[in-house]
Amino acid sequence: MSPGSGASREARTGFVLVEVLVVSIIVAILAAVAIPVYSSYIKSQKRQAALALAQTAAITASSIKRRTGAAPTTATLNAALVLPNATQFDVKISEDQVYVIVTEQSNPGDTAMAAAKF
Repeated sequence: MSPGSGASREARTGFVLVEVLVVSIIVAILAAVAIPVYSSYIKSQKRQAALALAQTAAITASSIKRRTGAAPTTATLNAALVLPNATQFDVKISEDQVYVIVTEQSNPGDTAMAAAKF
């Protein structure tokens, strides 16, 4: 047989450089698609959490207003609302609306805001 034929070759071990490059390109493309999708999912979840907290704050404010006859103070609402330790929130009250700003403590620049009427 000729030296270039497949029968005389020894068994090949390992990967060829082209195979490694193709796999790394595929992984890079998948990461380029997955990271923005995951990031938007996280932001969406934070907005949903802020909205849920705003609705809870509005229900609490309405209950306090109905019970006392006066709109609650920010301190009263902050004391009434409970969130996980990893989340910090700020509640502002206008005449008939509650504004909630939720901030993740691990990333202070990442905030979500929601409002609800009471």
